[in-house]
Amino acid sequence: MTTDQLIELLAADLTPVERRRMLWTIILAFVLGTAAAFGAMLLIFNPRSEFLSGRSPDTLLIKILFASGVAATAAVFLPRLARPEARMRSLPKLVFIPFVAVAASAIVALASSHWSSWVGMIVGRDWTTCLLSIPVLALVPFACLIWSLRMGASTDRTHAGEIAGLVAGGLGALACAFPCVDGALPSIALWYSVPIVICAAVGAKLGPSLLRW
Repeated sequence: MTTDQLIELLAADLTPVERRRMLWTIILAFVLGTAAAFGAMLLIFNPRSEFLSGRSPDTLLIKILFASGVAATAAVFLPRLARPEARMRSLPKLVFIPFVAVAASAIVALASSHWSSWVGMIVGRDWTTCLLSIPVLALVPFACLIWSLRMGASTDRTHAGEIAGLVAGGLGALACAFPCVDGALPSIALWYSVPIVICAAVGAKLGPSLLRW
């Protein structure tokens, strides 16, 4: 048997992975990651019956919209990045929309307040909680998303890992929105965005090794 014949024989039974199957695998990973993030949040913060007492519904809604917006806009690109032909030169502009929106809102809030109150609005009370908790809450969602991407054959592994980290960071921020009591927009914009970006950077760093096939 020649080499060409052997290659043809090995390739004869190969079938491409169905795109719909890949999509459902990523959706499953997204759902499992979301559940894991909230489960970890409940374990870490051990909320009581007055869990939401003293929290402004408007502030909580802003946090939920921002975090879910980050996760959703980035997750759109995961099925594409799971395919071997997918390449990205840079992050899609869509993923920056939630960050731009919350940053613009924070600037408006600062502009409408006296400068003497800016430090309190930016630093907040729970900034360390957000900075440390969001990456921790993002760990299992990131593992779930990496598992789903490994079901495909990603060749742009850096961007795949980066997007997976961005989605996981968004899910971690979504879970962190409930126990965190900070209500000022500048504080939310800074101390939610920074750990999410850190998650994306770590994902980009780990992607090439975790997604190797």
